Amino acid sequence: MDVLPCFLESDPDFASAGGYTAVPVIYAAKLLGVPVWVHHQDVELTRTTKLTVPFADLVTVAWERNRNELGDRVKLVGNPVRESVLHGSRDRAYEEFKINCKKPTVLVMGGGTGSVWINEVVDEIVGELIVQANVIHLTGSGKRIDSKHPDHHVREFVDPEMADALAVSDVVVCRAGLATITELAALSKVAVMIPLPNSPQEANGQMVEDACVLLDQRHVSSTQLLESIEALLNDKQHRRDLGVKMHNKLRTDVADEMVEMLTRILVD
Repeated sequence: MDVLPCFLESDPDFASAGGYTAVPVIYAAKLLGVPVWVHHQDVELTRTTKLTVPFADLVTVAWERNRNELGDRVKLVGNPVRESVLHGSRDRAYEEFKINCKKPTVLVMGGGTGSVWINEVVDEIVGELIVQANVIHLTGSGKRIDSKHPDHHVREFVDPEMADALAVSDVVVCRAGLATITELAALSKVAVMIPLPNSPQEANGQMVEDACVLLDQRHVSSTQLLESIEALLNDKQHRRDLGVKMHNKLRTDVADEMVEMLTRILVD
């Protein structure tokens, strides 16, 4: 195993990894007596999680359903949100994106790499959407589209400004990755959520379907997307109710708790 020399050279205190590459990493760690931590985020259990959990010293999950599936030794914690997301500013967003502060704002994003499908559908409806809202549109790297409207603010990617874009948004149009859901829950944001078809995002979306507007990409038209967004923009109380539900779906203020758990297995 190529991973063994890396372990011997780096002498790690613990091991944790994600994706398919996690399996040899976790196996090597166990072989060498290095403590192993597995944290499962998505609703749907992956093959990687099933293969690595038996070798873990600490297993944490985001959802109650996963604890029931994996057994009593699993700890339900939620999913930690990155600290920077919690400190966004509407005022900074007005300045950064040059948006009209008299209009509500729709934030469109397709996940870490963007979504061609979301970009194309939003491009079809943006002319009607900007009549009542600003649109901050994060297309993804290499997927930029031309904006023909002054209130359609297109960026391929933002990093430090992401917190401000979320802070100013009244409705978020997005995929259903766990990182996105974690940020929405932390900030009590309302979303029109469109999971990537045939992926773990579909189970994620189903888990929060009563806390958002959940659409199926395979069966939704641009007109239906526009109507869903406009319905939320026109009903402030419904937005608040969905935001509260989203916040209650997932614990996100758990970073310190997880560090404490990790410290405990290192000491033991």
